[in-house]
Amino acid sequence: TYGHRTGDELLARIARRIEEEAPEGSTLARIGGDEFVLVFSSLRNSPSPSNLASNLISKLARPYPGVASVRIGASIGIYSAKNPGLTEMLLR
Repeated sequence: TYGHRTGDELLARIARRIEEEAPEGSTLARIGGDEFVLVFSSLRNSPSPSNLASNLISKLARPYPGVASVRIGASIGIYSAKNPGLTEMLLR
């Protein structure tokens, strides 16, 4: 009911919040209407995946001033692989 422009602005702000928490060298992609994937190849010098997920959930739940008075929730899954080729295949 807020319109496409508001939805687009909200998605852009969500992406910025994810990028702020993302480990250095990671890649963020929007893979669906409101779905994002964050890929990083090393856990060195990064928070644990579960801590990163908790931080993201908290950060995404904060208000988005000037966009709309909506509540944002997040569902986060964690996948780990030792074979980078397998990760690329799963993302397709």
